Amino acid sequence: MEEDTNLGKRRAAALNEKGNASYLERRQEIVNAAAGVFLRKGYENSTLKNIADELGIDRASLYYYASSKKYLFDEVLKQASEKNIEYIEDVAKREMTATEKLSLAIAGLMNSYSRDYPYLAIFLQQYLQSSSAEGDTTKQASGDWGRRYYNALRSIIQEGKDKGEFEFPLPVGVATNALIGMVNWIQLAKGPNAARSKSSGSKDRVSDTLGAELARFILKSLLK
Repeated sequence: MEEDTNLGKRRAAALNEKGNASYLERRQEIVNAAAGVFLRKGYENSTLKNIADELGIDRASLYYYASSKKYLFDEVLKQASEKNIEYIEDVAKREMTATEKLSLAIAGLMNSYSRDYPYLAIFLQQYLQSSSAEGDTTKQASGDWGRRYYNALRSIIQEGKDKGEFEFPLPVGVATNALIGMVNWIQLAKGPNAARSKSSGSKDRVSDTLGAELARFILKSLLK
């Protein structure tokens, strides 16, 4: 198995070695390059050679940092998901009204999609539509991420309904999925434009405005 090879052992040792900043920095550059390739070509049509060419290195050098295309894709998805999930779970636990929580959650999600572009766009565009049989582990992890993301948002909406802040005829689960779908598809529609802004400052301002406006739009349909 790959883990038993000398290269696999060297890779694992470098990854786990404390203070190995140069290895971790180069590895992150490779993950970033892979994200760009996956976004442009799609996971199915991408190869390790495409990623190596993106970086201007050969595949032999790439293998020191990544064992396979699937390994890189897993890293892209992991980085796309973890910060968002932890943020939404944190917001759901805060001592504030459900209205304030939901407004923060929506605005934060919109900002994170822009800030972490293209990772979350890849998750939405490629993984959810992928027919690849590779990576049952990734699919299981993605299911866990999705459940945590859904449960945190659902808890906010349920709290708002229970406390009389929100009033709507839909089941809470349907309302939650509608909110998630709205945020996701807005990002798919505008995703590359956010990354092409002339400066990070202008990109952040656009995301802040869009996030705030979307939060107001959604809350208007939920508030009594």
